[in-house]
Amino acid sequence: MDVEVPGGQQVYVAPNGALSFTQAHSISYPPGSQFGGFGGNGGELVYAGPNGTAGWIACPVDDLDFSPPLNDVYQIYANVSSHPTRFPNNGAFFVCYDVTLLLDVYTGGFGAWQYV
Repeated sequence: MDVEVPGGQQVYVAPNGALSFTQAHSISYPPGSQFGGFGGNGGELVYAGPNGTAGWIACPVDDLDFSPPLNDVYQIYANVSSHPTRFPNNGAFFVCYDVTLLLDVYTGGFGAWQYV
């Protein structure tokens, strides 16, 4: 991540598969997180994780009481077996979607001071 904040920030895949990044001024991350395996292929962000993980999915964010997703907000996950692609919600199911993450070259200096 091209940020200006001292110490920078790093992107990783959390143990639950969530695409995540370290907080500014911190190197803290959950045990079992994966920092390697990222690359670019034909303008797409690819991830080759453990156990043949490949691809990305977007899943609705839930407020943990199985009410409807919050304002159609989605979390990006590496397509790992530890994250369900369907999960129950009062008799219905939230469904995750396959997504493609595109890359673009940015040459304007730092992209941000920090990401939150």
